[in-house]
Amino acid sequence: MRAKEEAFRILEAALSVASSGVDEAEVCLGGGDLAVTTFANNVVQPSQEHSFEILTVRVGSKGRMVRLSTTDLSSQGLREVATQARNRAEHLPERARGVGLPEPQSYVQTDAYDPEAELFRALERTAVAGRAIIAAHQQGLTACGQIAVRRGSLGLDGSPGIYAIANTRGLLAYHPETRVGLRLALRNKSGASSWVEDESFAVSALEPEAMTKTALRRALIPGELRRLEAGRHTAVLEAAAVGALLGPVSLNAGATAYAAGRSFLSGRMGQAITGRNINLHDDHSHPLHRGRPFDFEGVAKKRVTLIEGGVARGPVHSLESAVRTGAHATGHRIWDPEVGETESATHLVMDGGSATLSDLVGSTGRGLLIGRIGALELIDPRQLLMTGTTQEGCFVIDGGELVAPLAPTRFAFSLLELLGKVEALGNVSWANGAVVPSLKVELPLFAA
Repeated sequence: MRAKEEAFRILEAALSVASSGVDEAEVCLGGGDLAVTTFANNVVQPSQEHSFEILTVRVGSKGRMVRLSTTDLSSQGLREVATQARNRAEHLPERARGVGLPEPQSYVQTDAYDPEAELFRALERTAVAGRAIIAAHQQGLTACGQIAVRRGSLGLDGSPGIYAIANTRGLLAYHPETRVGLRLALRNKSGASSWVEDESFAVSALEPEAMTKTALRRALIPGELRRLEAGRHTAVLEAAAVGALLGPVSLNAGATAYAAGRSFLSGRMGQAITGRNINLHDDHSHPLHRGRPFDFEGVAKKRVTLIEGGVARGPVHSLESAVRTGAHATGHRIWDPEVGETESATHLVMDGGSATLSDLVGSTGRGLLIGRIGALELIDPRQLLMTGTTQEGCFVIDGGELVAPLAPTRFAFSLLELLGKVEALGNVSWANGAVVPSLKVELPLFAA
């Protein structure tokens, strides 16, 4: 990730080239640095460092818009990608003028950059992994996991987002960001395992020792791996499980999906779709998110309520869908490799309660603790009907205590129906890309 002054210098040079001979132009810088240290079977693997930077050019001429990208940020590379974009635009059929590019925006800025993350190198990451491995080995356990540091706008899979943007209408924006995350699984001799994870913009916000203690305590729970009989079970879902289940909500909360009748909000605006204790928003400025304050084309992100007191609100809008429907743009345009440019609720926040996870477990006479969700498949986006399998970190609850590990278990349910029967909500934390609470609910499960 480049410093602000250098990023703006590159954008200015790229824009001067891209804007020649067209009605309007936009340039974006994306990518950044990804450093990952993994460990498995109580052995630290060689650290991996990955840097990837991409420049995206979008030009508009006579209503025709073309977007192209390059990893060559030299003067020649900028000229080549700009020329290709202009040539492609000229060969497209002319159409009525579209929405065009956004005007300069006012942004709700978030402090998402931690200088300490720049110094969290391979040695520091290895030390964190080493302490977890030693603690596991002393108890006869096997540790595996990873410590990852991201700088800029780069996903764990190496996919680039954007961190700086400029266009010929005078829009100019930059967002520095760091993310530091730890995932840890401890496996005992019976094959059962515990799982903990956390992520933050700041190194100091992570608590590796506390996370290791939690993982140790659960991995040492005695008893053989239990398998469930099919049926409905009272379950306490940890934040990681709730965050995973909310994953399919993001792409199905957009105005395009809503207008096409594919969204869980379609045809239900103002109607109750979950229990009254459910409030779901998209809010990049939440302290546990601290997300980029502008979308893929520089429109300012706004807080959007999707579900309020169980009632359908929303959806989120890009500039194009807002103009098309007469709504206000909320800054939620994204580029998805499968569906192209669309809208998505990228910073989900579900309101929680005051109870801790221990409170929810302690109030459960007989039930389950679901720690992690594995493969998840969305079957019907209208009902948010999904199927999947639980993974590590699942346990049987008896008398308010964790008494035995739980084998992987399959499930199939409508998330809307599930959220209509939530008995209790815990306090919130960041997990699986969302800010969510743990919750207690009756869950339909059957053996994997």
